[in-house]
Parts: sequence; structure tokens; C-alpha cells
Amino acid sequence: GVFRGEQLVAGYVIHNGPGFYLLDNVPEADRAAWIAVNAASDTCELSMIWRNRGISDVAFALVVWPRIILDCVTNGRRHILGSSYDNPLNQRYQAAQPAMIYAGPSLVHGRQNFIYAYTRPKLVATFFVNFAGKFLGRQRRPA
Repeated sequence: GVFRGEQLVAGYVIHNGPGFYLLDNVPEADRAAWIAVNAASDTCELSMIWRNRGISDVAFALVVWPRIILDCVTNGRRHILGSSYDNPLNQRYQAAQPAMIYAGPSLVHGRQNFIYAYTRPKLVATFFVNFAGKFLGRQRRPA
């Protein structure tokens, strides 16, 4: 959890298994193909990222996301599973070209889902692409 004083304002889960929630969203054939060549002991998943009104977009981007990325890359696992839904941010998540495990409807909730496997360098690169897109890519409003 991320706290501002005593108030819980954001959180995330980095899970080392056994079993991975994100792979539960994937059809059996795709899940089995991933598991067949990637050891669970070398994999973690980043999921359930959330924030509430107690933290701004800027604070989340400058404080929480770096902490999330640092926790993932220092976890010692070779692969970091992550996910996205069909939204504009998904293009940024694909920018560093993580391995796509699955793209399609989730078996759990039916929404269009993308499940990725990032290496540590690709996760760091994705953070910088997102950061640049959020803060450097903004269009200035006409005066």
C-alpha cells in the first residue's frame, strides 16, 4: 500500500505464485504454451494497481509508478506478467515490445484483455514511454 500520512491512497500487488491470476484470464492453450517454456519460479505478476482521490495523477506518476517498477525489477524474477484492457494506454504498454501472451476476451470477466510478459529492461522502458506520453506528449492549449 501507499500511504499519505495515515490514509491509504494507492496500492498494487506483485505476486510470485504459485499460480498467477493474470493467466486465469487466458485460454488453456495459451496458458499451457507459456507455462511450458517459462518457469513459475522465474515469473511474477503485477496486478490490481489502484488509487483513490487521496493522490493526484502527478503524484501517482512520480511516486507510485517508480516504486512499482523498482519493486518489480528488484524482485529477482526474469519475467513480469502485466495486463491491459482495450484502451489508449494499451499502445504505450506495447511500445517496448513485451511478449504478448494473450489478446482477447478475458475468461474471468469477458472484457478485451491483453496479457504481457515483460523482462526487467522492457518494463523500465515501458515506464519511460508512459511517462513521456503523459508529461511530454501533452498538447499545449492555445492561448
